[in-house]
Amino acid sequence: MAAGFKQATVNASKVASSLTDYPAFVDLSRIGITTQAEADSVRVYSDASKTTELAREIVSATEMHVKIPSLTTTTTIYVDYDGSRADYSVTDTHGRNAVWSDYKIVVHLNESSGTRTDSCGNDDLNDVNTVPSATGKVGANGANFTRANSERLDTTTANVSSGDVPLEMELWHKTSLTSTYRVISSLVVTGSSGGRWFFEIQLGSDNYMDTEMAFVNGGNQGVYYIADTSTVTDGNWHHWVAKVRNTGGKAQIKLYRDGVLLSTVNHASLTYSLPSTMQAFTVGATKNYTATTYTHYCTGDIDESRLRAGTVTTDEYTTTSYNNQNDESTFWGTWTNVSTFTPQAMWFM
Repeated sequence: MAAGFKQATVNASKVASSLTDYPAFVDLSRIGITTQAEADSVRVYSDASKTTELAREIVSATEMHVKIPSLTTTTTIYVDYDGSRADYSVTDTHGRNAVWSDYKIVVHLNESSGTRTDSCGNDDLNDVNTVPSATGKVGANGANFTRANSERLDTTTANVSSGDVPLEMELWHKTSLTSTYRVISSLVVTGSSGGRWFFEIQLGSDNYMDTEMAFVNGGNQGVYYIADTSTVTDGNWHHWVAKVRNTGGKAQIKLYRDGVLLSTVNHASLTYSLPSTMQAFTVGATKNYTATTYTHYCTGDIDESRLRAGTVTTDEYTTTSYNNQNDESTFWGTWTNVSTFTPQAMWFM
């Protein structure tokens, strides 16, 4: 087994601002790692002396995510591997779950089919009607959706709290197919009185990407959209982030494409309050307005689907995330061997 101790410094131009607890993507193949055993043995540090270890998740022999407590324009990380150490347990201090403690659901979609693992350790996504793999944007694999089989990935038990809770959805999506309105990612929650919230990223029949925030309660319905204004069915990967938060008791919605804030809207009348019971978090479809059946199945490939609740990230965080995931080699630059000083014996005549 190969072994090594290497370092890389972030590209200052790719870090929009200093960020706290940032989960950075690292392509292990650029370090020289070629086997799963080598990847599992990886330990990451913030210093060459190996005094401060960082939590990391090993997704595959090529994909790692490491939680950096303070990412600045001068951050250097140090990766040590020996091909012998076992991977950490997912609940260990430096294991998988610690990387994503600020999230509710994170699925890398690296599996070829079947259940997709939630790296937060909360709620794996069920594979309904067989969602196959596709070549991913981040790491090896993503998931492919055709609409032909009404396929989707979903969970009905996501750990979402009640009250005024900011929400954020993030994912990569690629398609060249045009069709009717379809939902890429959706969160549906219900209250004890039957009212339902929808928070969705969706591709419209105009081939623009939209974000919808809606409340349905019996015959009353409040809906608001924030829309991209360019066709995105171009066959290229695009990074999408949608955020909703409480601003003066009203819902404020933001939509980002490829690290850029497209628009911000404040709903004039829709009071922002999140009900208490999760109905579904779904990738590739949504539940309909009665929250009983699924509909609006999407087309194309999806990778790195993430859900936050309770906090949302800054504009600078979103820009940095795009920079990191879109071009990891530019973000981290060249990996070099760590030089360690070994004192030499002194001989005096």
